[in-house]
Amino acid sequence: MNSVIRNLLLAIFLTVVIALAKPYLEMAVYAARLASLPAPPTLAMPVDGVDRRALRDSWHAERGGGRRHEGIDPDLDAPRKGRL
Repeated sequence: MNSVIRNLLLAIFLTVVIALAKPYLEMAVYAARLASLPAPPTLAMPVDGVDRRALRDSWHAERGGGRRHEGIDPDLDAPRKGRL
């Protein structure tokens, strides 16, 4: 009887751990698949009228409050209801 309860608790514990880990495992698999793809030959520009030469790499540049930038500059601002 004692081993049945122990096995049942172990099964419940493993079920919870797997359920909690599943999203992270799925994201890791997605990231690995994405990383294995070849890089695109050109950078698609999502905003009409912005020249690619106006962009600069500012990844992890310092920002206020001890933050780091995780994007490119200039920020891509599109006119309201403008074509993207």
